[in-house]
Amino acid sequence: MEFDWICGWSAYWATFFSQLQFAGVLIGTFTCGSLSDNFGRKPVALGAITTGITASLLSAASPTWQFLLITRFFIGLAVGGTLVVICTFVMESILAEQRMPLRAFINWGIARLLLTIICYFFNDWRSASIACALFASPAILIIAFVLPESPTWLHYQGRLEEMRESEIRQAKIAGVAYVEVTHAPIVAKQGFKDIVRDVHLFKRVSVLWLMWFIASFCGYAIDLNSSNISGNLYLNQVCFAILIAGSKLVSCSRV
Repeated sequence: MEFDWICGWSAYWATFFSQLQFAGVLIGTFTCGSLSDNFGRKPVALGAITTGITASLLSAASPTWQFLLITRFFIGLAVGGTLVVICTFVMESILAEQRMPLRAFINWGIARLLLTIICYFFNDWRSASIACALFASPAILIIAFVLPESPTWLHYQGRLEEMRESEIRQAKIAGVAYVEVTHAPIVAKQGFKDIVRDVHLFKRVSVLWLMWFIASFCGYAIDLNSSNISGNLYLNQVCFAILIAGSKLVSCSRV
């Protein structure tokens, strides 16, 4: 309403607003994923979350709709980087048996519920953008000063001494005694051509690609159109959040 994106040709900008942000998500996913493989999980994760928080604060102060679109694009970049890099960073820093429970309890359903609560109490887009940025800001301190670099990434880089230092730091954070383990030899990295040549591996990867594509397509379609459902906006979002979070818990409990 503030920028008159209500009816006529100008209403297209309301749709383009989401399109541009999700274009940023797509680009951020590819670029940040590649950067983290080359420069480490921690610096790229820190850069992604810092960019997202900064862009969110700047978007709250947008003097024009053009500036708003630019900041939302950078928020999309940061979201794409956060989804890929921080998720990988965390998964590589915990035990294999801990990964499924973590994904069950920390998921988009919980985040959606928190976002709905924030927007309920800060019910205009400028204050909600500031509140979301402040709510996420402790992550910068945790990544910068608490979490060490991923031992798995250091292992694949051949930086074994730093890998052991990272493991010792993680053991200290977890409050357990550090026990040095013998790591398996580093397997040569496989590129896309190697995946295509291996028929069995290519089939498995193709199934995973298809599953992620369908899940993402359906999820984003529901999310982007959820505000068009009749009834109370906040109640609808809470119901969606509970359904998503509940389905994660049920699915993981059966695994």
